[in-house]
Amino acid sequence: MTPYEEKTVTAEVGIYGFNLIVELFGKIWVGHGLNYYLESQPIEYRDINVSVEPQSSQTLMLVWNWERTPIKTIDPKASFFGF
Repeated sequence: MTPYEEKTVTAEVGIYGFNLIVELFGKIWVGHGLNYYLESQPIEYRDINVSVEPQSSQTLMLVWNWERTPIKTIDPKASFFGF
């Protein structure tokens, strides 16, 4: 076993995607998300140089007992953060 020193690196990754949520019956909802990543993260360690490049991801969602908020209760003049 070879011990390696700890190293922390941060990265910024751009992402865009499409999400679709559909109500099936009353309180059962199903959703699908498709996301694409825009950037890559180079990793350098000693004499190794690699790059992590995520391409895309998919998410399947099943929600049960989700309480809907009627549209008429949303106040468009209210601040999103409550300030």
